[in-house]
Amino acid sequence: MNPSQNTEKSLQDCYNILGLPTDASDQEIKEAYFKLKNTFSIGNQALYSLADENYLTATLRDLDAAYKRLCQTKKKSEVSESFIITDYANNDFIPTSIAQKIKTPLIANGIKTKDPELSKKMQDLISKTEKIDGDLFKRLRELCQISPHEIQENIKISVTYIEYIEQNRFDFLPQPVYVKGFVTSYLTFLGAPDRQRLTDAYIGNFSAWLNQKNH
Repeated sequence: MNPSQNTEKSLQDCYNILGLPTDASDQEIKEAYFKLKNTFSIGNQALYSLADENYLTATLRDLDAAYKRLCQTKKKSEVSESFIITDYANNDFIPTSIAQKIKTPLIANGIKTKDPELSKKMQDLISKTEKIDGDLFKRLRELCQISPHEIQENIKISVTYIEYIEQNRFDFLPQPVYVKGFVTSYLTFLGAPDRQRLTDAYIGNFSAWLNQKNH
């Protein structure tokens, strides 16, 4: 999505921004809103190298606008506009307890990169694999002897999303721009070689699936 274009968004746009189908429940809307607010919080390492602060702030405003529009449309007490937090200047748009957890330093070079033998094994695995997808990522992770919970603790991507990425469950993932951040951070943590190519290939597959779904 292109954030903050100062045009009123349709209901379909609002659902798309939150990565939801139009029949999403009130609870699903609320959960998606908070998950994406966490994803796009300034300082989140999953998007650290992909977007600047202005872009993140604009995207957060779009998330707020989409959530507010859906709240007003549904007019259900279960989805309350009071959850919208807008103190962007002080970076308090999410609860402090959550913000503290996601503001850990970016792991720039991965935790395993210093092991040349492991790096070679990962490169060999990538070279011998024809299809770049979540299954390859899972095998790279297992080669590093890292659990999904370890990844969650270090880069603050939920185990659920990690499993969806590894299983190529595109139907349960948010929009590609978010997933690109997840995949980049995931591969960086593993210290996987050729991370940009792997990320681009995965997002290409995801985008192709979305295009086929929408036609």
